[in-house]
Amino acid sequence: MRQYGMEPVLPGYSGMIPHDAGEELGLSVSDPGQWLGYTRPAFIQPSDPAFDRVADVYYDELTRLYGQTRYYSMDPFHEGGNTDGVDLASAGRTILSAMKRVNPEAVWVVQGWQANPRRQMIESLPAGSMAVLDLQAENRPMWCVRDDSFSGHDWIFCMLLNFGGNVGMFGKMDAMADGFKDALRRSPTLSGVGLTMEGIENNPVMYELLCELPWRGDSIDIDRWLADYVGARYGEADSSALQAWRLLRKSVYGCPADSVQQGTAESVFCARPSDTPRQASTWAATKYYYDPDDLFEAARLMNDAADRLSGNPDFVYDLVDVTRQAVADRGRQVGRRLADAAKKGDRGAYAVAAADFLRLIELQDSLLTTHPDFMLGRWLEMARSCGDTPQEKDWYEWNARVQITTWGNREASDRGGLHDYAHREWQGLLRDFYLPRWKVWFDARLDSWDSGKLPEIDFYAMEELWTRRHNRYTSVAQGDPVSTARAVLRAALSIPSR
Repeated sequence: MRQYGMEPVLPGYSGMIPHDAGEELGLSVSDPGQWLGYTRPAFIQPSDPAFDRVADVYYDELTRLYGQTRYYSMDPFHEGGNTDGVDLASAGRTILSAMKRVNPEAVWVVQGWQANPRRQMIESLPAGSMAVLDLQAENRPMWCVRDDSFSGHDWIFCMLLNFGGNVGMFGKMDAMADGFKDALRRSPTLSGVGLTMEGIENNPVMYELLCELPWRGDSIDIDRWLADYVGARYGEADSSALQAWRLLRKSVYGCPADSVQQGTAESVFCARPSDTPRQASTWAATKYYYDPDDLFEAARLMNDAADRLSGNPDFVYDLVDVTRQAVADRGRQVGRRLADAAKKGDRGAYAVAAADFLRLIELQDSLLTTHPDFMLGRWLEMARSCGDTPQEKDWYEWNARVQITTWGNREASDRGGLHDYAHREWQGLLRDFYLPRWKVWFDARLDSWDSGKLPEIDFYAMEELWTRRHNRYTSVAQGDPVSTARAVLRAALSIPSR
C-alpha cells in the first residue's frame, strides 16, 4: 500500500481485552455482554491506569511490525456493546490520547453504524481528529438523520451494498447518486467516498459508480454513464448488451430509495426449507421491488449478444451472472407456487412445484460450473492454502465452510439467527448443501401431508456434518459458458411461474 502512495488504516487500541482477563489481572473492566450467542471482549475502564500501559505496549508492537500511520480504526461497543458503568466521554478522550501518543497527527477512523459512534464519546473531541465512516450511506444514511451530524467531525459516504458476501444482483444506482449529490450540497464535513462491503466479488457496476461520484460532482447523468460503462467494460458498443443493462438498471439496480433491505433479494434456493421461502438470512428484509420479466428479458438480450462479445471475459462473467439471476428469480416464482399449493392443501400441485424447484437448483449448479468465480472449490482451495500442515489446512477449510453456512455453533446459528447469513449461490454448494436440505424437507413434507403437521427437521445437524467434511471440489471451470447459459435459460423459463 505504501509503495502505491496509499495510507493504510491500522487497527488501533480501544481497551479491548479477552473477556475473562480482567479479573485474573486485577483490572477494572466493563461487563462485555453477549453478541448473538458469543461473549464479547471486555473493555478496560479508561480510569484504570492499565489502559494506557496496555495501549502503549500495543502501539509499540504495531509500529514495530507495520510502521506509523495517520489512520487507526477503533469501534468500541460495536453493534450494541454494553456501556453500563462506562464514562463514554472519558473513554473517547483516553482512546484518542493513546493514539495521539503514537502520532500527534493521527486520525481515529470509526464506523457509523446503529448507535455508534456514541455521541457522548465523540462530541468533546477536537475537529480533525476523527473520520466517521457512514457505513451504509447508500441505504440508511446516518449523516442526515443524526441531529448531531457526527458532532461536526469529518465523515465518508460509504456503500455497504452486500451483507455476508451473498451472491445476487442488487443496487440503488439512482438513489445512491442522488444521496451523494444531497450530501455534497448540505454537509460541509463530507470528505470522500468509501467501500464497506462484506463481500466484493459481485455487482462490479456499483463499485465503479460509487468511486466515480467524487469526480462527477452533482452533475452525473446515469443514462450516459451506464452507456460509457458498458462500452468500456466490453470493449465495444453493442446494442443488445446496452439494452440489457438498461433493463438491469430498471430492475435489480433500481432498488427504491425508501427500501432498507440488506442487499440482494436473496435466492430462495439458499434458504432453510419451508412452505413459504422468502429469504435465506435472518435480517435481509427482502422485498421484490422489480418485475422479473425485465430481468428475464435482460438475460435473453445478454445471451443474444454472446455471439459478438463472448471473447471478452468481463462479458462472460456478466452473462453467467445475469443468467444465474434469472434462474434464481424463476425459483422465487416457483416458491410462490409451493406456498399457494400448501395454503390450498393441494398435495399434487405441491409435489409438482417441489420437483420444479429441485430441477432449478440443478440447472443453477450446472450453469455455475462454467465459471470459476461462482465455484465453491475456489473458496475452499484458498482457505486450505493458508495452512502449512494437514491439520492447519483442515482447520482453515472448516472455518471457510462454517462461514458460508452455519456461521457458528448451534447457539449462534439457530438461536442467534446467523445461519445462512453469508450464504453463497455457488456450484458445489448448491448441489451438496442446499439441494439435500430441500430434498429432505420435500420428502418429509409430502410423507406427512395427511397429518396436517409440518415436519420437524434438525437442519443444523445436517449442516454441521457438511462443515466437517473434507471432500474436494474443483476450481476449474467445466463446459462452455455461452452454450450452457443459453440452454439453462431456456430450460428454466420453460418451468411454469404460476
